[in-house]
Amino acid sequence: MWIKRHRTKLVLIALLAVFALVASACGDDDDSDSGSPSTSAAGQTTAPSDDSEPETTQAPSGDDDSDDSATETTEATSDDDEPEPEPETTEPPIPRPTGDPIKLMTIGSISGPLGISETEDAVKAAEEAVNAAGGIHGRPLEVLICDDESNPNISSECGRKAVKEGVVAVVGSNTGGGDLYMPALTEAEIPSVGNMGRSVQELTSPFSYPIGGGIAVALAAMGYGLGENGATKIHAAIPATGNARILAGLFLNAGLARYDLTLDGETGFDPTAADITPLVQSTLEGGTDGIALLMTPDFINKYLLTLPNLGAAPLLVSSTLVYSTTNFDIVGDAAEGMILAGQILPATYTDNPGVQRYHDDLDAIGSDEARSQSGINAWAAVHVVAEIMQGMDPGDVDSSAALIAAMESAGEIEFEPVPPFNWSEPISGYAPAERVFSDHVVLSEIRDGRIVALSGEYVSLSQ
Repeated sequence: MWIKRHRTKLVLIALLAVFALVASACGDDDDSDSGSPSTSAAGQTTAPSDDSEPETTQAPSGDDDSDDSATETTEATSDDDEPEPEPETTEPPIPRPTGDPIKLMTIGSISGPLGISETEDAVKAAEEAVNAAGGIHGRPLEVLICDDESNPNISSECGRKAVKEGVVAVVGSNTGGGDLYMPALTEAEIPSVGNMGRSVQELTSPFSYPIGGGIAVALAAMGYGLGENGATKIHAAIPATGNARILAGLFLNAGLARYDLTLDGETGFDPTAADITPLVQSTLEGGTDGIALLMTPDFINKYLLTLPNLGAAPLLVSSTLVYSTTNFDIVGDAAEGMILAGQILPATYTDNPGVQRYHDDLDAIGSDEARSQSGINAWAAVHVVAEIMQGMDPGDVDSSAALIAAMESAGEIEFEPVPPFNWSEPISGYAPAERVFSDHVVLSEIRDGRIVALSGEYVSLSQ
């Protein structure tokens, strides 16, 4: 049981109110060494070498038996030595799935002022990849899209629509309206799988199954990023909400603890302030060398543009849950060197086969949308649910209850490029966030206008 459950949940609500405003934004094969004849694109073998031409083109003398014998021997040897070309084989095409579709839904702020438009293409790319591979037990997968347009009222409608459509699960949702769409799902016992954990309901409902740890782990990851990169005197720039500052400090300190560090101070930012110079100055007092930026992207950009005027260059860390390339494009070099902490490898890290697969799936549908960690999360959620359904009895795949049972019995799930997680074992230590199934984190850096992984390895904050 939680300690002071209701009070801490109110604190979590205050903190999440801020995050709810955030926009997450080959060559040809060379067979020359094999000893087999090369084959052109038209399937023809290459001509024999000049040395062999006289033996195959000159006619033997009729009076010279030895010449006949030699010619026959040469021809026989040539026939024996030259391997028969192997017949070309092609795999039969995988039949497209048929029958009634298995319905999922993604609820997201795809349009509107806080729109994360890449969510739609990410889940549709995964849907097409699943169906191109034969679907689920031969049936097509269909992922419905409910765009809440960054409007809380529409978020509620999306939850009710999911129930009305009879979807088996909601997958990969990325919206600040989690507290509004989740009640309808909870009442209907429909799981929300792979949501971004940006709301109280997504972090507490027994029908919420995020892949990671939402904002709780996102904040702890920022603390880890500061300590890992050598900061020792750390300040947090946080929205000017007392309760949010308390809980944000709690989670940041969870990440700093592995370095025996704690926050030295917090500055609450007034989002209506015209001149933020005094607020930026307050974050630098006392020799600060590391700052956690827990502000909206627009406010982070104001901070980045103000900081150089004060002659300071502390280590800056934010979260991939908050800040993305679409946010820092407008500030140019001012964002260079900032550390981004998150739970998913950046979309630029194509050395990871899972990241490359994500790009391949998007390329297959001709998507020109931005490619980001939030897109990877939504794409992965569809694939993971599809793989679990493939292992279920075909008669159970339309049942939300059967899907939940299969997810909870699956044990540790590894699906690149998301970190390993286990839906049967919530991780303690992040109260009041009860639905945390992975606290593996990864750090990236803004470098040359791109998000670049500092390493391709995940680190668990609790192990």
